[in-house]
Amino acid sequence: MRLRLLAGAVKPTVGHRPAPVRPLTRLYHFTSPVHLPAIERSGVLRRTESNLHPVVEHAGPDVVWFTTEAVPLLGHGLDGGAADKAAVRFTVEVPSSWVHEWAPWAVAHGIDHAWLAALVESGGGTAAARTWRVTERPVRSDRWVAVERRPAGGW
Repeated sequence: MRLRLLAGAVKPTVGHRPAPVRPLTRLYHFTSPVHLPAIERSGVLRRTESNLHPVVEHAGPDVVWFTTEAVPLLGHGLDGGAADKAAVRFTVEVPSSWVHEWAPWAVAHGIDHAWLAALVESGGGTAAARTWRVTERPVRSDRWVAVERRPAGGW
């Protein structure tokens, strides 16, 4: 895991105890080229539906969705629909304390186990779901490491 000082952290001086360095987690957020201009203008990866209920929207906290996979080989629910949701990749580094594994987080927020199983199956299976992460905080551009369009040859 790579460490760096966060904005606003106090650098150590002679005779003082060094400020703690918080660990960061590198994650990947995929989106469609259709959404890229608005995201770049706002400078924020905004929170969206957490999918905790099959019918009730926003039944739980809104989240930003991520995966630990730089290349979405397992599908992750990105395929299907008119938009190519895997064509743009945001690489971010956020404080590890912000990051939650999706399945345990969803269970803690009351997801029905049958609904959880259906989401896992439709999103690429258990192997894919193990890589899913969420943050309940929007992610500003100062946490973006890279924004890339998928090359012609693929990721």
